[in-house]
Amino acid sequence: MVHQTCLGGTIRAVLGGSLAGLLVALSVAGAHAQPVPAPAGENPFSALFGEWTLKDDKFQYVGDGRTVETQIIPNHHTQCARVNTDRSMLCVVKAGALNGHMLWTYDASKQRVHWLSHFGTERTGVGVGTFDKASNLTFKVSFTDEPEGSYRQYRYEWVSPDEYTLRSTQYDRRGRATGNWYGGAFVRLPASALAVAGPTRPPATGMAYSVEDDIQKVKAILKKIDADITDTSIYSEDVVHMAQGSRAITSKAALQKVLAAEASHGRSNMTHEIVTLHSYSDLVLTRGRVKGAWHPANGGSPIPFETNNIITFRRAADGSLKVWHVIFNWVELERYQP
Repeated sequence: MVHQTCLGGTIRAVLGGSLAGLLVALSVAGAHAQPVPAPAGENPFSALFGEWTLKDDKFQYVGDGRTVETQIIPNHHTQCARVNTDRSMLCVVKAGALNGHMLWTYDASKQRVHWLSHFGTERTGVGVGTFDKASNLTFKVSFTDEPEGSYRQYRYEWVSPDEYTLRSTQYDRRGRATGNWYGGAFVRLPASALAVAGPTRPPATGMAYSVEDDIQKVKAILKKIDADITDTSIYSEDVVHMAQGSRAITSKAALQKVLAAEASHGRSNMTHEIVTLHSYSDLVLTRGRVKGAWHPANGGSPIPFETNNIITFRRAADGSLKVWHVIFNWVELERYQP
């Protein structure tokens, strides 16, 4: 039997009173894979970094041991990122009214991935998994809101760098399959998904613009800042620059002096990231974050820093963008002492 339902503003509970397990976008797989080393690179989970959603909004499950149901879950969103170590990843999930998160850490000595998750109010999951040679994952996970002694085996398998499939099979305390399972396909959100719909008006210049083009323009500007913080060609003449704990700078000339003075004391290696982007006829508004390290000119140890920011870009008549307003704060101000 096959049934289809649609989730709107309220998510219906299933599988012992909790839908949380259905919505773990990165719950993964398999029962008996032999441990192999994690994928090469700085972080073994880096292939999963970014934003994901359900393919075609479809998720399938069996909750009674025999009936396959298809649920439509619009706007499912999972964002995965490095935490503050090189062998960890935190994924934050938003699915309608249900929120959750999942932390993975990698133990290189035993070639194991440790899983800790929490969804809704009652569903906590703990488990262990392994990579296979194709960088797929095998997990065995127990959940607090499922029968004592039962567990789930997950198969998390790559289809392409931008798509993976999930299948979770439930087993009872004796290791027998209950017939219950859930699964679906997840796809990476493209860069254009950074755009957030909002009220717009016809371009004052009569010139068309696109969100995709604006994303690429903003990325190019931020890349220039990362390469040379003293490059003021990207700023408008009346730029306003406001840093936490500092007086507002209200002109390009004044900002140039401040940046030059800072550069005489050391340099910053940093990377800007766009979190959200709004495009309008005369400006582009972004929310972002920066991670980097300050390298003192006297040869002292690098000092790591992180910031959050709001940046407004003014659109010129030819379609080009210039940084107009910048507001940012330190995530941990005490760590930044140039």
